[in-house]
Amino acid sequence: MRLAAIWLVLGAALFLIGCASKPSIEGTWLGQNGNLEIELTLAPDGKFKMTIMGPNRETEMMLHVEQSGTYSLVPSNGTLKLDTQEVKVKGVQEGMAQVMEEGIRRKNNEEAASKYEMPDPDTLKLTGSEGSTTFKRKKS
Repeated sequence: MRLAAIWLVLGAALFLIGCASKPSIEGTWLGQNGNLEIELTLAPDGKFKMTIMGPNRETEMMLHVEQSGTYSLVPSNGTLKLDTQEVKVKGVQEGMAQVMEEGIRRKNNEEAASKYEMPDPDTLKLTGSEGSTTFKRKKS
């Protein structure tokens, strides 16, 4: 009888652990890749906004890139896909900004899938073709 009660408690505990909700990827994330600071917001409605800031070595101005669009998750293989629809580049000459915007849009839509991991509820690691970036959840 006592052994049956232990197995019942153990089984219930394993069931609850298996049913525990996974942390949400939705929210605002802060990361750094080299000398670039990145803020990525993943909204509940499937939209994203990303801001990348860092020094522009050619103009000595701050490079400021804003991207937005939609995102989708494939939890079965741990993939996050960004579909970039708008890009705005500041901190470079106007003609160069247009070239960079088109290049960023094209590259992001060709290589937009990243592997994602959430080692804990406040850490997001994205790994793409150019390496990994670890983000921390922005606290309100």
